[in-house]
Amino acid sequence: MPYDRWIQDCEEYANESADGIICLGNIVARDSYSKFPLVINLNNAAYHDTRYERTKKDFNRGRNNFLFFSGSGNVHKGLDLLLEAFSQLPAHLYICQYISPDFPKNLPE
Repeated sequence: MPYDRWIQDCEEYANESADGIICLGNIVARDSYSKFPLVINLNNAAYHDTRYERTKKDFNRGRNNFLFFSGSGNVHKGLDLLLEAFSQLPAHLYICQYISPDFPKNLPE
């Protein structure tokens, strides 16, 4: 499949031209932008949830269920590899995203 999101210009130029950068990730991700003056860091880690009782959750029922959640550019995120792997596993892969019409045409037989 063609690169549908090919970066033509240097990302460094975009970062230098921006008024600010929103960085998703931990402090290591934040530090990778340390030379830029305004970086807002949103730690997108999992946080403690007090809305459900963990002892009542049926973890065994969910052990073989997986979610692939993303935007476009499926093959660049490894969806083709996941489909191949899950076809050989006793597990379920739920895909939640836009799938371009060309994607199924490029899967191996």
